[in-house]
Amino acid sequence: MNFPSATNGKYEIAMVGRLENLHKGDDILIDVIKQNKWRERDVHFSVFGSGPHRNLIASWIRAHRLKILRFMLTLMTSARSGVITISY
Repeated sequence: MNFPSATNGKYEIAMVGRLENLHKGDDILIDVIKQNKWRERDVHFSVFGSGPHRNLIASWIRAHRLKILRFMLTLMTSARSGVITISY
């Protein structure tokens, strides 16, 4: 299997969708990347979306101090849409 080359020496992985653990498995991702072997790798994850588990997922990111995971809250309004980065 061929993977794309890393950008600036690191891999960026984006996940887009509804934040709902039962169907999407965001909790499983957090369980994996909180392990030391993932914290030491040059892989960064960005999560875009919202849903019923947004606050729960954000609390897990803070509790485990997951600096390799960026939580992006997508704002949708009638006038415009945008992305806000929440840093933990």
